[in-house]
Amino acid sequence: MFEQAVNYKNGLYEELSKIGKGLSSDRRLEILDLLTQAPKSVETIANGVGISVANASRHLQILKDSHLVKTKRKGNHIIYSLSSPKISDLVHLLTDIGNSELSDMKGQSSG
Repeated sequence: MFEQAVNYKNGLYEELSKIGKGLSSDRRLEILDLLTQAPKSVETIANGVGISVANASRHLQILKDSHLVKTKRKGNHIIYSLSSPKISDLVHLLTDIGNSELSDMKGQSSG
């Protein structure tokens, strides 16, 4: 029983580490934020965040490897979407934390 708990915990931390890697780039966070609105193609994502399609593809592959996004083929295009509604909740929570930190920093610098 103890060994099962340890294995579960190790698997959980490994998964959280993958998620952390996916979240460790401001561009990837911006892509996730864009995907909270609706599923999109790589071209639409690249335009939305102002990067090349090749660069967007690299970021999306990391997000996919991190289990934060999933893909679906639609004709000749691959459509990216958040892997779970909980990812949208996570993006909104991180945005709220970031906004709070920015407000605190502005308050400290003007005081």
